[in-house]
Amino acid sequence: MATPSPTPSEHSEPPEVGIQGGGQELPICPLCKNREATGFSYCTFCCNACKMFFRRTLQKEIITQDRSLERFEKCIQAGMNYIPTENLLDVKNKKYLSAFITNLKYLEEHRQSQLRGCYYIGNPTVDEIAQLEGPIEFIKRPESFPMFLLDWVFITGMVSLNYLKQFTHAHLLNNSDRAHLLKHTFLDFSVFTDAMRVYQQKQDRTTVQPVLAGVPQEFLNGLRCRLAGRIEELKVTKEEFSLLTLVLFCNPALPNISDAGQVILNTYRQIYRHALFQHCLINYELDGPARLNDLLSIYHIIIQTRHDLLNLFTYKSDFFRAL
Repeated sequence: MATPSPTPSEHSEPPEVGIQGGGQELPICPLCKNREATGFSYCTFCCNACKMFFRRTLQKEIITQDRSLERFEKCIQAGMNYIPTENLLDVKNKKYLSAFITNLKYLEEHRQSQLRGCYYIGNPTVDEIAQLEGPIEFIKRPESFPMFLLDWVFITGMVSLNYLKQFTHAHLLNNSDRAHLLKHTFLDFSVFTDAMRVYQQKQDRTTVQPVLAGVPQEFLNGLRCRLAGRIEELKVTKEEFSLLTLVLFCNPALPNISDAGQVILNTYRQIYRHALFQHCLINYELDGPARLNDLLSIYHIIIQTRHDLLNLFTYKSDFFRAL
């Protein structure tokens, strides 16, 4: 049975979960480690002071003081994020969109930092990750730590899962729906992020660079260049990339999602789509709707690239078994 669509007031700031008293000791805020955690705000248990600091910092866009930046980075590492649900198409609400984009900027920087400098011990299933409370705990990777192709594939997947599970729509899903969401999106997200990296670094190939006898060169060229080439053609910005990620990978039409889960994903997808649309209108004015359609069209290329990758890995396995 579908749950009712949540109201804006319920999601501008996630409802705080009361901590029972009765003489019980309240947990310490994991961010400042100085005050008692008072509830669940911005997808994280924290105290009122850290909650207010996070909210105020998002409104600044640029953080100039080192102490403030260090404290804000702790908020990001703990999984704090802000999802506006006000009418984002109202020109008076540009400040909400600006705060949202600022939050996404720091979340993306944190994702890239984890990918470049961390590793993970273990081999958890997606179901186990979906049930994990809070972010995945990575380990800082020493400079001399060897990383081979499969290591990069693994850490890319883990970082992608960690990024996708931190948003409000994922928190609101039950464990089963969250697991299905992650299973059906993390590979596509990894493909998209890698193509964006290729574009930003002006490279001509993606991380996965298999060279196998018998694989048509046209196929490999298409695999390496198709998605990154389209991103370059559109000159996708970092802001558009972050907003488009939420639109594409908050998909209520995924298989095995419950009715209640579909309502949650559809509600939040509309929020993300409105944010992207307003961003397009602000930056492209009358061409904003066309820009939105161009960005959304990238999804079909992501799917095609993922299919080609899976076919290539299947070919690679068959090739080595035949040797």
